[in-house]
Amino acid sequence: MLPAQYAALKQEIQADPLQLGYGPRVSVADYGGAAAILNAVNPAFSKVVPQVPINSVLIWAASGPLQKLYDYGHTVGGNPGVRSICLAAVQLFGTSGFLDLSTNSITTMVHMLVDGGVLTATEQAALLALQNVSPASRAEVLFGSGSVVLPFDVQSALR
Repeated sequence: MLPAQYAALKQEIQADPLQLGYGPRVSVADYGGAAAILNAVNPAFSKVVPQVPINSVLIWAASGPLQKLYDYGHTVGGNPGVRSICLAAVQLFGTSGFLDLSTNSITTMVHMLVDGGVLTATEQAALLALQNVSPASRAEVLFGSGSVVLPFDVQSALR
């Protein structure tokens, strides 16, 4: 773990904001117990996985945005930059792989589609929500997908 992560872990353990049970009085005997609680998968938690499979994006698009992207991309007039983004998005749906929602250029294009009136803020929020995956552990919520907290991490954070 990085020093900043140890500081965040210490804050999490001492405050126990979700009352998960590791609380402020973790002793040497409890390092493993605190780590186990942090690593337990919980359906109430979601982790962010910005690489969204194209099939999930296509399902989102099929609920209405795909037609709007296609129509705007093929209209005469309008903002040429927004039309270009629409056409690129429509072509994306014919590919396999992932849409990386952590990429600044992708999120900028999505914002441009909202600003250009092609997508609504609700549709944008629904697209961005595709990167939230549940269940997850508290460690993944705090430190990213795939993160695991070891008893040594708990001990180091509390020093």
